[in-house]
Amino acid sequence: MKVKVELNKDQDLPLAVIYTDKMTEEVERAVAFLESSASSGPLIAQQEDRLVIIKPSDVILVRVEGGDTVIYTGKGKYFSRKRLYEVYQQLGQDFMQISKQAVVNLTCLESVEASFNGTMFLRLEHGLSDYIKEAYRITPIKKKPYYGCILGGRILCTFDGLRINTKMEVLDENHDPIPGFYGLYAAGNDAGGFFWGSYNDRVPGLAASHAHTFGRLAGQSIAGLTADEPGKAVAQEAHVDAASGASHI
Repeated sequence: MKVKVELNKDQDLPLAVIYTDKMTEEVERAVAFLESSASSGPLIAQQEDRLVIIKPSDVILVRVEGGDTVIYTGKGKYFSRKRLYEVYQQLGQDFMQISKQAVVNLTCLESVEASFNGTMFLRLEHGLSDYIKEAYRITPIKKKPYYGCILGGRILCTFDGLRINTKMEVLDENHDPIPGFYGLYAAGNDAGGFFWGSYNDRVPGLAASHAHTFGRLAGQSIAGLTADEPGKAVAQEAHVDAASGASHI
């Protein structure tokens, strides 16, 4: 192997380029030596039939494509013999691994956009881009017909809320009913402790039945009726319903 060294005061980091018509054992040994000596420095990558050294600050994106580790810079793309995690170890604190297949330079980030399928789309310099999600989770839309819909969040219930007693009275930090002319009562999702630590989504209507039942109990408490007087409570409600013309359920 012929070796040539050129001194250039404008070259701040050593640049090693190997020109060869094919990969031989001699070339592979030279590459292995350069890679081992540059484990914490510049990256060695291949572009067509030549090997180049890349400064980490020039790297925009490193991605696994078809089993190959591809390094993207503003000048083009290069192929590394190392695995993604090995290249990541050579990069600085400005880099972040966004998935199992990609590492990006945060200083080259132009924008972050929400994608249609819940992923985050990253726009990088020089027209490069990637997703903050594994590629196998992203399904392309290729065939017609296409449909669109608007999705919005909603609250099924709350896991916590105001602490109440058996009379539906809201309690203070000392577990005493909050005083007042009528007091303070809570029912439904405003009252905490009903679902405790989880929501049983296999029983539809829990939140609605919670609101109806506890709301009725709160009304009885406000009317001065207690839970140990069910007959009196039903009779009183029937009397109220008859007077108002409302139906009693």
